[in-house]
Amino acid sequence: MNRTDEGVKSFQKGLTILCDNGMDSSELFAMLSGNLLIALVSENKFEECDGILDSIQQYCIKTGNIGPYKNALFSAANKAALIGNYEKALCFNDQLLEQNITEEEKSIIDNQRNTIVFNQESVIRLTELETQFSSLQIGSEDWFETGHKLSSAYYLVKAHDKNADVLRKMYQAISLNDAVGADYYLWVINNIFGLSLESEAYSDALKYANEKQNYLVGLSDVPAEYNYNSLNDIIVAKMKSNTLDGIDSELDKIESYYRMTYGEISSEYATYLHNRGRAYQLQNKLEEAKTTLLRSITIQNKVEGKPLGRTVKYYMEVEQQLSEL
Repeated sequence: MNRTDEGVKSFQKGLTILCDNGMDSSELFAMLSGNLLIALVSENKFEECDGILDSIQQYCIKTGNIGPYKNALFSAANKAALIGNYEKALCFNDQLLEQNITEEEKSIIDNQRNTIVFNQESVIRLTELETQFSSLQIGSEDWFETGHKLSSAYYLVKAHDKNADVLRKMYQAISLNDAVGADYYLWVINNIFGLSLESEAYSDALKYANEKQNYLVGLSDVPAEYNYNSLNDIIVAKMKSNTLDGIDSELDKIESYYRMTYGEISSEYATYLHNRGRAYQLQNKLEEAKTTLLRSITIQNKVEGKPLGRTVKYYMEVEQQLSEL
């Protein structure tokens, strides 16, 4: 039995207990139902999804809150697309568009649909895109656009080595046509940074993170969020490469921005605490690490309904380290 299947059974058992105790109108019921839906989608058990969606919809009717149903459909569409079932992802998206939604929600849902369609078409056209990318003039607008689609397709089918090769070629070609290449620069360097982390090339990841930050500093009218997300990438790369010089002051900047922008009870602030706690652990400041990671877990539980696995992992490591002193 795999972990996802175990999760399905656990969520089903939890829902049964809640129903038996008359708690099918509780927030916990909605949360477990949403988790069960995503677990079923992950297992391609789409024939069971309709029943769970009906249960969530009935919960929303009882409580007068349609939010959990819309959130469930949105998450299901993302998960279905992630596992490559684009047709089912579009079905969930269609159901979502049929709901009573605001203009802001419609914009978000339309963006989701556009992304799903783009990914679907990129995968279908993979062989065609490979041929075009090798035949077009390097550095031309059509070449960059094709490279963008081809890289996305390789990412979706998990052809990581081929994806890295395309991204490196695009990165090297940016200087050949500044007028076009600059439009793709941040997208390319973000993806190279991500692949460097995945392949455990942490020194390369730090190099690309610093390069991106220097690029953003040189631009005018850059949203503050871009700069702080970039700074966060540097922090992650520093921790992964165990190159901690200057990390405390960088984390201080993130803390101040996240607290003022999102508040202390937010997923963003919980992420800051996760990174701060991990940095304390790497600096062997174990008591500070324990307190900070526990705060992150507490906020994650409040905001997301469950803690991030890596935060719990680091917390348990710190507990073990403290017990050995």
